[in-house]
This record gives sequence, C-alpha cells and structure tokens, in this order.
Amino acid sequence: MPDIAIDTAPDHNSAPPSAKRVLVAITELHPFVSTGALGTVGAALPPALRALGVDARMLMPGFPAIKSALHNVRPVGQISWHLIDTPISILRGEHPDTGVPVYLVDLPVYYDRPGNPYMKKMGASGNVEWHDNVARFALFSWAAAAFAEGGIDADDAGMGWRPDVVHGFDWHVGLASAYLRAYPPATATRPASVISMQGLRWPGEYKADMFATLNLPAEFLGQQGMGYRGNMSLLKAGLSFADAITTVSESHRLDVMQVPQGFGFESLLHRRRDHFYGILNGVDYDTWAPEHNPHLSVPYGADTLDRRSSNKQALQREFALNENANGFLLGSISRVSWQNGLDLLQGERLAPLLQQGVQVIIHGDGEDHECAAMDALARQHPGQIAYRKRFNEATAQRILGGIDALLMPSRFEAGVGVSHLYAMRFAALPIARGTGSLIDTVIAFAPELSSSSAAYATGFLFDEPTHDALIHAISAAQCIFAQPATWRQLQANAMAERFDWARTARQFRKLYSRISPRPTQPSQAQA
Repeated sequence: MPDIAIDTAPDHNSAPPSAKRVLVAITELHPFVSTGALGTVGAALPPALRALGVDARMLMPGFPAIKSALHNVRPVGQISWHLIDTPISILRGEHPDTGVPVYLVDLPVYYDRPGNPYMKKMGASGNVEWHDNVARFALFSWAAAAFAEGGIDADDAGMGWRPDVVHGFDWHVGLASAYLRAYPPATATRPASVISMQGLRWPGEYKADMFATLNLPAEFLGQQGMGYRGNMSLLKAGLSFADAITTVSESHRLDVMQVPQGFGFESLLHRRRDHFYGILNGVDYDTWAPEHNPHLSVPYGADTLDRRSSNKQALQREFALNENANGFLLGSISRVSWQNGLDLLQGERLAPLLQQGVQVIIHGDGEDHECAAMDALARQHPGQIAYRKRFNEATAQRILGGIDALLMPSRFEAGVGVSHLYAMRFAALPIARGTGSLIDTVIAFAPELSSSSAAYATGFLFDEPTHDALIHAISAAQCIFAQPATWRQLQANAMAERFDWARTARQFRKLYSRISPRPTQPSQAQA
C-alpha cells in the first residue's frame, strides 16, 4: 500500500532524526481507563515512539484507575488554574509494563469520579455527560500547554522537562493548541502542537456562553477560531490553532473535507489541508495473532491454515449455528449502528444466500433500535444468524479465528476501526464498503483479473452503501471461497500485511521533525 505524503523518502530506521521530546496528551490508557480505540492508542503509541528514540511521555487526567496502576507516583510540579484557588499538583509515574513516563493532573474534584471519563452512570436512563466537562478538559489542555514553560519535572540542574511537540488526541485536548497560541512561553520558540482526531461525530460542542470560563482572547471564539454552529467546539479549537492535524488514514482525510462526513468542519479542514495528514493507527499483533492464541481451539499460522477448520466448527457450536464445514461463515465485530451499515443485512435478498449455506455472526453493542433489529434478525434465522451484544475481546478473537470473512459495510468509516486489520492477520478476509481507511488497507480482489488479482488482493470492496451492493459483494466472495486455491492465496496475502504501531510511530516521528520547533508568534488562528 502507498504511504502517506510525508513519507516520501524510504525509512531504513538508521540514523533517525534527533530525538524529539513529545508530550502525548490523551484521556484513555488501555486496560486501566478505556472506552474504545483511544485507549489502545494511549497504550501503544508512546512506547512505539520511545523505541524509535523519541522521548515520548504521556499526560493524563488524574483518574484513580491510572494513579493506582502506575509505579513510583510522586509530585514533580504545580500549575495554577484560574477557576481553582489553590495550586494543582502534577504527578509523575511510570507505566507498569512499558516504563513510559506518565504525568497526571491531580485534581480529585474534577477527575476522581465514578463512571467513564466523560459520563456519569444514570442507571436505566443511560449515561449523562458530566456537567462541568468544559472545565475538566480545559484544565487538562491548560496543563498540557503549561509544559512549554519548562518548570515541571526539573532535573538536578533545575531545568524542567520541556516538550518539542504537544500531541493531543480528540476534543478533550483541543484547547491545548489554543492555549499555546494565546500564551506562548517567553522564549524564541514554543512547542509545536498536533491534534489527532479519531472522528468528527464528537466535536466537544458546548454553549458559546461557556467560552468566558476558558480564559482565552475574545477573538478565539469566532468562525476562524472555535465557533461552531452558534456554539463553541473544543475540537475545533484544536483544528483551528494546531500546527498539524492528523486523522487515521489518507482516504479518511479526503472524506472529511467534504459533506456529509465533515460534520460542519469540511471548510476548515479544506482550508488547512496543507497542515492535515492521514496516518494509520497501528494494531497489536502480539496480542491479536493466531499462532499462539489462548482463545482459539486450535492455534494456526500461515503454513497451517488447514487447522482453522477446527476453530470454525467450535465457533458454530458456540453460537448455536448449524455445523457446516463447507458453509461460508461471515462475522461482524463492530458497534451496531446506522453508520456501520449492518442494517443492510436485512431484506429479502439475503434469503437465497442463507439457503446456499451462508452464516453470519454479529458481535457488538450499539444503538438500541439497531441492536433490537439485529436480535430480531437472529431470531428470524436460527442456526444461520447469531447475535451477541456484549463485547468481549476473547470472543472477538475466537470469531476472527473461525470465520471465513469479516463484514464491514460502513456507510462511512469513522477512522478508528481496526477490526479488518486484525481479521486479515487471522486470515479472515474483509468484505467492506470502500470508504475511509478501508480503502487504504484492503486491496480489492478484481474478478475480471482473477489470476493476477489473486496474487496481491487481501479482501473485497463494494462502492455503494446499499443492500444490493452488500449482497452482491458477499456473493462474489462466496464464489471465490468455492475456489480453495484462490481463497488460500488471498488468505496468505492478507496474513502477510503489517499495520503495526512501529509503522505508525515512524510516520509521527517524521511529522514531528517537520513541524518543530515553532517560532513564538502573536495569538491568531492558523491561515
């Protein structure tokens, strides 16, 4: 697959650029505090950067689960915050497994709460956002910017650790770029800022009258700043003021510069396109691999693919499907939502495929009405369609180890999905709509070039998010499944692909080198 634009020169991983000091500001760290893909990024990217010689350290809110998990936690500095009367401690600890330094903003009144990092649990009525999230994440962003002054975590000479780059993830850290622009350090240069967005559906949108609590210049609220649909967006603060913006693939970058996938940010992103990059998230091949996998009935590798049949039979038994070694077994591991397109499975045209032995396993939580529809579909077709709502990682790995193909019929790809990358490693071929990062990571089989296409293809793509297009793609894949030698070649191609975190870290290292340091400039939104 082609690399992103900033990677025009080959990287032989020798004589890397001078090590940069990078502060990764993120709110989740798997497995301690994690609601999804962001926690995986927190766990994987900093150690991958450090393996390349980058002095990457993390900044997180002082969530109790993180504080208790770290080793050697101790105070290393203080910051002031205009909404709190007393100084706020910055703690430092080390990740228990990787040793990555982690700084914590230690303010229990903001961060020592039940529920997930953003919501409080309300029982049967669901989850509700914390009322003071603007203040909570504004402080977090302020703390990230405060490292620019170099007064935190001082060494024996009294010099504090000062990053070359402040790298924030999603709306929770969007204000860090604005604070760096509004209050640059009293030095010739300031840290460069990067905002990485996993998706645009969560813009951190709040009432404009809350802007007064942020301690930012009035002009920062305008349309050239963080004004958004008559309100303000914390994510837009990052998109407007960061020195670089990234999202999780080049195709997704192009998608979000257009309606409807831009969610109102398309004009801004198009204006900033020269500072906007697509960098794929990595995947953890140490945990998600079939060769020595404790969750599979029979582990296997590229040279022992015949063993997969035992996992397929065990999976059919586990999900009460008709045991059929020759049937075409499909799976879906994703959030059940309109965006992800699983409703396209419903309809009369699915019936002939089921009669031909096609089976489907759906695994994932999601929107209530969509989950109810999947449950009804499974009840309508017992022995052929199964639905399990509550996500479980071990179950997900068993599914990947036994299915023949993974369904990803996304209407649009939010950019964070990596299920198909894991599926390829497990020799389960993706059947996906060609959108977002799916285009960048799946090499589509071309039936009209059957023999030559089989030499490199890793899955199947279809263009339109319609029921007919999905059914046609499943039928096309089933035809190739009926040709064992060709199918085996595609499986071998897919297993050989690598989208690991080392690759992602190399891309970010090049970006950091390109953008830092930054000359100290007066506060203004980026042109």
